[in-house]
Amino acid sequence: MTNTGGTPAGWYHAPGDPEGTQRYWDGAQWIGEPQATQAPAAPAAPQAPAAPQAPAGQAPPADDATVQYSAPPQADAPPAYQAPAAQAAPPPDYGQGVPQGAGAGYGVPAGGQPGFGGAPGAPAGYQAFGGAAAVGQPADWATRAIAYLIDIAPVFAGYVLIFVAGAISDVLGLLLSVVAFFAFIGYFIWNFILEQGKTGQTFGKKKQGIKLVSDETGQPLGAGNVFIRYIVGSAISFFTCGIGGILDFLWPLWDEDKKRLTDKVLKNSVVKV
Repeated sequence: MTNTGGTPAGWYHAPGDPEGTQRYWDGAQWIGEPQATQAPAAPAAPQAPAAPQAPAGQAPPADDATVQYSAPPQADAPPAYQAPAAQAAPPPDYGQGVPQGAGAGYGVPAGGQPGFGGAPGAPAGYQAFGGAAAVGQPADWATRAIAYLIDIAPVFAGYVLIFVAGAISDVLGLLLSVVAFFAFIGYFIWNFILEQGKTGQTFGKKKQGIKLVSDETGQPLGAGNVFIRYIVGSAISFFTCGIGGILDFLWPLWDEDKKRLTDKVLKNSVVKV
């Protein structure tokens, strides 16, 4: 388009455009979109002449104060710190035991030699292997059965005495029955709960050289846990019309750990002393 004497063609700031922008004026109209104005580059500062260097091995002249010497070169900066390469851990030495003083778990004696026993604080015969605790040699079914018969012998003798007294006199039999009832309760609490909970042995178990212990600790169960054990056994028998009680009593005959069902449920064992 021909310029007719107005503003010559070129880049200018157009009215109404943002500050710091410009557009092209072709002499008659604005062309294109606003463009950011580029600031002119600042002129480079004049470079100072290099200071003269003193000749190698000579000191600067004392009477020439105008001569300048460059500063001595700086020592090279120390190389950046590099972390040492990670060293592979040495393979475990399976030929040595646990170091002296190291904590020993079940099955590892405090002396450091691996094995099947000697856990600190565990009773004699307490061992651990395969993740299952073996607290001693399990008592066989016959030994347990004989111990039970010894324990109930006083109860059986009491029934015989009541039967004989009842045959002599109904009043005497009734009186003896009441006395025997409370005597049986006291005997059960003392022999089966308190003594067995404290020592792991009833009167019969003590005679047979066996005791009831926990699989986890190898220690007697305590009176509370022994009481729960009899509750569980009674519940198994009651809810199965006696069949579960018979199976519970006979289960050690074919069980590899020689345990009753109640022993398995509550994680108990009857072992030889």
